[in-house]
Amino acid sequence: VDPVQAGGPTLYVYTTAESGKAKRIRLTCVVKIAPCNARGGVTGAWIAAQFSLSNAFVVLWPYLHWVLAALFALLTVETIYYLAPQVKQRFLSTLPGAILCVVCWIALSHLLGIYFYYFANYNRTYGALGAVMAVMTWLYWGFFILLAGCELNSELELEREKERQASNLSANLSATEPLPGNRQNAGHAA
Repeated sequence: VDPVQAGGPTLYVYTTAESGKAKRIRLTCVVKIAPCNARGGVTGAWIAAQFSLSNAFVVLWPYLHWVLAALFALLTVETIYYLAPQVKQRFLSTLPGAILCVVCWIALSHLLGIYFYYFANYNRTYGALGAVMAVMTWLYWGFFILLAGCELNSELELEREKERQASNLSANLSATEPLPGNRQNAGHAA
């Protein structure tokens, strides 16, 4: 293990031996993005200094880092929805469920924060176990939302499949010859 200095926190990069060569696995996304949310405004000022950006970037950074966090959450949920089912699908076909999941999860987190702050004082009632109960409640509803987004994607895929079958059926019917009873025989008198 050797430390890599990334202009901020130290990241430890693990090396693996493959065919006699040591191959380094660098997690540049984690090195560059994870500190953005961990250190907030300090990171915005550091990025502005590194890339010679104006003070407007430093002012916008508190909002921009939340947008980046939401985009990475969307990408994470989208990847889960794409890789988890054992079906062949396009990556963007699972986007509606991922958007629903991330938007609802952010709203849920905000609403649960308000609820725990003003109404439910688990710490007073249950002591140290109150925080565990609050986290378990948040995880329960969060995973429920994850399943709801997955269900939305499933229903949308079923509707697309019905449309494909209907269009294939109509294309097959128009391409076939008319039935024998409906055929007009040319040249024969009735």
